[in-house]
Amino acid sequence: SIPPNTPDLVSGVAGASQGPVSTGGRDSIVKMANLNFLRLRKHIGSKVFTEAEVLGVKKKEKPVVGGGASYSEWQQTRINARRDYPFIFWMYAISSFTYSLLGLAMLTVYKDIPQIFREQSLINVDGYAVLLIIQGPISFWSDTYEDFFIMKRGLGTLVDQLMAPTLTVLAIAGSMYWQPLLTVAELNLARALISGPIIFGLDRLNSGYPTKFFLHTLWHVSMPLIGAILMRAISMNHDDIRTPATAES
Repeated sequence: SIPPNTPDLVSGVAGASQGPVSTGGRDSIVKMANLNFLRLRKHIGSKVFTEAEVLGVKKKEKPVVGGGASYSEWQQTRINARRDYPFIFWMYAISSFTYSLLGLAMLTVYKDIPQIFREQSLINVDGYAVLLIIQGPISFWSDTYEDFFIMKRGLGTLVDQLMAPTLTVLAIAGSMYWQPLLTVAELNLARALISGPIIFGLDRLNSGYPTKFFLHTLWHVSMPLIGAILMRAISMNHDDIRTPATAES
């Protein structure tokens, strides 16, 4: 329907056709037509907007990078999870530093692994330990600070997404590279490192809390724990292949 108080363009044009139309009259008709068009468009737009509100139709928000939920939904989910499950949330947050603990242990407690393991290593053992120490704060920055406090993914997430898979691949490949030197039990520990990516995959498939907290905590803890047991076994079980100087000391 035409909005009320809308000038009657048809009668105006009809009246104008009864006699000669001046230039000013034509301009008046054009202005009147434009005004009617704008009012009609505004009226139709308001009707559509009102019906959309009634039907519950809302403008879709831009999805969060790496997820299907809108930003506000992604944000609210994390606010609720942190509030509803505080104990497991803080366990999840602290678990990021298991990487750092293993790195420190490799530079101190497990420093005495046989030299042959260092010489036949896929990567520099001490260098890898330093990267693990760095990975702890990076993981906390990404998984806890950005995801659950400022709730905005940025540099921490980017660095974590580069470092975490790289260190994971190096851990699995590096331990298997030692296969000729390992005992059967140690080799089984090295193979068990693959459980880390499996747990991470399960975490990515699950979107509900607190299960997601539990799985991600297990992802943080599993590989460093297996790695620590493997390094401990190597440091204890290979006196027969230590260098003479090391064995005498």
